[in-house]
Amino acid sequence: MIRYIITISVFFFTVFCINGQSIERQIIGSSGAVFSNTNATVEYTVGETFTTIITDGTTSLSQGFHQGVIKLLVIVNPKIFLQGASLNPVMGQENLMRDNLNNVSILPNNSPYEDGVSIDRGIFSIFDQDSVVDWVWVELRDANDSEQVIAGQSALLQRDGDILNAEYETLEFQVPNGDYYIVVNHRNHLAIRSKNAISLNKSNVTIDFSSSTSNIQGEANAVTLLPNGKYAMIAGDIDNNGQVQNVDINTANQSLGSSGYNNADADMNGQVQNSDIQSIILQNSGKGTQF
Repeated sequence: MIRYIITISVFFFTVFCINGQSIERQIIGSSGAVFSNTNATVEYTVGETFTTIITDGTTSLSQGFHQGVIKLLVIVNPKIFLQGASLNPVMGQENLMRDNLNNVSILPNNSPYEDGVSIDRGIFSIFDQDSVVDWVWVELRDANDSEQVIAGQSALLQRDGDILNAEYETLEFQVPNGDYYIVVNHRNHLAIRSKNAISLNKSNVTIDFSSSTSNIQGEANAVTLLPNGKYAMIAGDIDNNGQVQNVDINTANQSLGSSGYNNADADMNGQVQNSDIQSIILQNSGKGTQF
């Protein structure tokens, strides 16, 4: 009788311990994978395929977790020239813009545009064809409504017309791949927009606004032809309202003789002079953006 009691006690004790210390394995799904297209990559393991149980003899643990990374990305590589920085080029460097504002160290660390992004000052220490000319503002607009801005960011214009982001890397936007109008704006030049919506994805495709007017809204009316054969954004829009007008002339007159980072400095040499008014603003008076 005593032996039966001991046996029953051991049985109940064993069952109690097993039920009290084991962890039931639950699997939500049975797959994990990576899939991607030209614009997004998704990695996931949702309740991975069961392969093993890890146990110390008391507690059992099986797989089953989620891990995800989603990145939407398109690359934009526009190329533009500014009329102001292209006048009176350095001899032998007629195919490059001047970088006077960088040379005299008056380019601001913080962008003059709405995002106010700041950069490492060391970027302004580059003095070759990749030297910074000035800040610009680049936008992506809806393919079905060119007035609707999808995304915008400050960027850096190089002497050869290339545009990079504030980290001096490829210009990227965190948006789905698709068709977008591209707009480039400068603080004292007339903005330009692509004539058609352009297909963008993770491929690095150059959109050159300096070699032809065919892909610019307004074509020849939106830009000016430089002596070197390139097309450039039109200078003289001092108040950046989309028109070169008498008010721009008056504003420049009030700033005559001043130096520094000034919108009235139409030729971007660091000085507001009569030449800014006579050679640029007056010559472009009456012109406006074409979108």
